[in-house]
Amino acid sequence: MGIWPNEIVNSFVERFDDVEKTYNQLVNKSKHYPDGKIYNGDWLQIGLKATYEQDGKVHRQLGFDTPINDLLNQDIVVSAIFSILKPGVEITPHKGHRGFAEKIYKAHICIHEAKDSALIVGDKKYEWKRGQGFLFDDTIEHTAYNRGNDTRVVLLMDIARDPNDIPVFSKNMVEAYL
Repeated sequence: MGIWPNEIVNSFVERFDDVEKTYNQLVNKSKHYPDGKIYNGDWLQIGLKATYEQDGKVHRQLGFDTPINDLLNQDIVVSAIFSILKPGVEITPHKGHRGFAEKIYKAHICIHEAKDSALIVGDKKYEWKRGQGFLFDDTIEHTAYNRGNDTRVVLLMDIARDPNDIPVFSKNMVEAYL
């Protein structure tokens, strides 16, 4: 991974108070994560940003006016949501969408941690810690769960691997997330 994906994560971690404030501002705007085939339980999300192509032009759409819009507006941040795993959620093993996952890293910044919850990428286990972030490769099979009693919340972002090759969503996909 290059230096800049870590710099992006660090910029959000440095502004953690604003990230948390944004979540608290939008907590009542959550909806179910759209791809219901890959999980069991109550996985919610709040869409913050999506980059998409329409009529041959690239558009960057923000879902809300928030204290972190300046960070979200960076071209290299392809998409962003708050991912909310309620107790009992099990996300089945999967990889990112072919043709897209090869062009991004996934970033997680923990807002609310939960005991007995984790992300497993290949053979590496990540446990979320409030105010901390990490990156992982979406082309590697991964799974997540929340087997505890508390809700786990992360800022989940797609960060372009190459600033000169920023992937885009379809307009339909954006409508499902924002």
